[in-house]
Amino acid sequence: MNEAQKKKASFRNSAKWKKFKHFKNVEQGGVCYITHKKLPKGANLHHMDLDDSHYTDISKPENFVYLCKSMHEVIHTIWRYYKNDQDVLDRIKEVLDRMLEINSPPPFEKENN
Repeated sequence: MNEAQKKKASFRNSAKWKKFKHFKNVEQGGVCYITHKKLPKGANLHHMDLDDSHYTDISKPENFVYLCKSMHEVIHTIWRYYKNDQDVLDRIKEVLDRMLEINSPPPFEKENN
C-alpha cells in the first residue's frame, strides 16, 4: 500500500468520516442514489471530486453520494470513457432501449370472435 492509499484508509477509519457517512446515509434515506434500492452492507460513499488532494475534504456534502457497490463500480467504469466522450451515455441508452425492446413480451392482442 502506497502513502496515498494509507492516508485514505486512515481517513476512512476516522470518527469524522464515519459521522459524515452516517449523515449522508440519513440524508439519502438509506438508499442508493442511482437504483433507489436499500443500501446494502459494503455500499460506498462516492467522492465525485476525484482530486486526491481533496479526498478528506467533506466541507461540500453535495460532492458525495451513497452508491451500492455495483453502481459505484459502474460509475467509475463509465467515467473513464465519459470524461473523453460524453456521447457514450447516448450509446449506452440506445443499447439498453434495444435490449428492453427485444426482451419485453409482445403486447396483449385481443382475439377476434
